[in-house]
Amino acid sequence: MDKNNGFVVGGKGSFGSIGVLLKTEDGGETWQDVTPQSSNTLTSISVVDKQNIWICGFGGTILYTIDMGLTWTKKNLDISPSPYLTTIQFVDQYNGWTSSRDDWLGFFRTTDSGNTWIQRSEESLSIFGVRTFFFIDRLNGWLGTFPGAGPYAIAQTTDGGQGWKFLPENINARDISSFSFINKELGWAVGLQIANTNAEGVILCYRTIK
Repeated sequence: MDKNNGFVVGGKGSFGSIGVLLKTEDGGETWQDVTPQSSNTLTSISVVDKQNIWICGFGGTILYTIDMGLTWTKKNLDISPSPYLTTIQFVDQYNGWTSSRDDWLGFFRTTDSGNTWIQRSEESLSIFGVRTFFFIDRLNGWLGTFPGAGPYAIAQTTDGGQGWKFLPENINARDISSFSFINKELGWAVGLQIANTNAEGVILCYRTIK
């Protein structure tokens, strides 16, 4: 958020069954537990600004705050059984996405501050669950699948997640764990690269050629 204020999410207990949300106001020197009651394991946090913050997690958990985390409101995906959500990101107050590890659920988008969520997943892409994604605006984004999606690991969208196209040039990459983009022309991904039977860490750079 800034040099003093920040949050971290996670879980504890058997199989991480209990959610954890910690907050710092002194640049990480000390942390206080501000976990909402009855929270499942929390997996991802998205800070839009100092007021608007989103969190997702196990059991289809989606939490939203407009007051720096003093109070949290639950948002419902209305999906049964409840999905294991892996990542959440909002680029502004209204436009956001969340993803599931479950291959039959894939990806969801909202354009009304999380009041309604629309599933965005194409069976033809054979997405074996979404591990992580990153949007630079309301249209352009990239996602990484869990291992098992054939020879491909990264998919790109230019329409807000309605359609996805795998990038075949990353044929040796697997299990992408994180993205960071400066703009839609330059970014990076980290994960694993398969060479013969060995798996090694890899950093990939995405760059459009003009």
